[in-house]
This record gives sequence, C-alpha cells and structure tokens, in this order.
Amino acid sequence: MDYQSLTGEYRHKMDAQGRLAVPSRFRDSFRHGIVASRGIDQCIDIYSESNWAVVEKALTSTPKFGQKYRRTKRLIMSGAFTLETDKQGRVLLPSSLREHADLDEDVTVVGVGDHLEVWSSQNWNIEMQSVIADRQDLAESIDDNIRER
Repeated sequence: MDYQSLTGEYRHKMDAQGRLAVPSRFRDSFRHGIVASRGIDQCIDIYSESNWAVVEKALTSTPKFGQKYRRTKRLIMSGAFTLETDKQGRVLLPSSLREHADLDEDVTVVGVGDHLEVWSSQNWNIEMQSVIADRQDLAESIDDNIRER
C-alpha cells in the first residue's frame, strides 16, 4: 500500500449506536483493516493495520520495567480494538473508547499524518483554541527539533 498522509479536519455525526463514517477520502487507506485505541489526549486514535504494527512494535520493544512505560503501554494497548467498516464505510466505535473521548453525536475527525483522531467537537474546539494560543511556542519547538537533527 502506498503511504497516504492523513490530513484535514472533518465534522461528522455519530449515530446512537456509536457508528461513525470514515471520511471517504481515507477509506482506501484502511481497506486492509482498522485499529482504534485510546489516544494520549482525550480522543480515539484510528490506525491502518500497517501503521498500528509500527506503534505496537515501538511499545513492545522498549524497556519494560519503568513505571511510565508500563502505564503508557496499558493505556494504549488495553484500549486497542480491531474494527471493520460496513457497506456504508462506517465503523462501530467501542463504548469504552467513546467514553474515553467523551463522544456524543457531534464529532470531529482529524488527520494527523500517520493516523486519524476522533474528538468530540466540543473538546476539539477547546484543544484548537489552546493550540492557537500556544502556536508561537509550538513553532519554536519544531524549529529546535529540526536544528537538532
């Protein structure tokens, strides 16, 4: 599969059963499978199976005795689910993930390069206000990171 950078912001409605339509432009990226897990932030992370394999390898190949490592691994791995799309391109998001992300009917799907994030639209708006307020510091940290390479 050719790499497709997942970018953009899409407002969607989640139905009462917890089904969410994957934005049509991304469906091909997930044709071989979808893995959803708890995000570090208050969102759901959605990976293709191949991108999830990279995350899983990183989590399972690091030192196993540190408390932060164990807690991070528990957070991400215990909340990971393999999902399938239906004929309408929807996925059924497990209730535990919906609760983690505080999802209601109004959701925002955000492309962040190698995966998607699913946010409650209200929480996404709050997050973006914070990001915009901190944009200068964030840009400088990216510059610092680039210079270090």
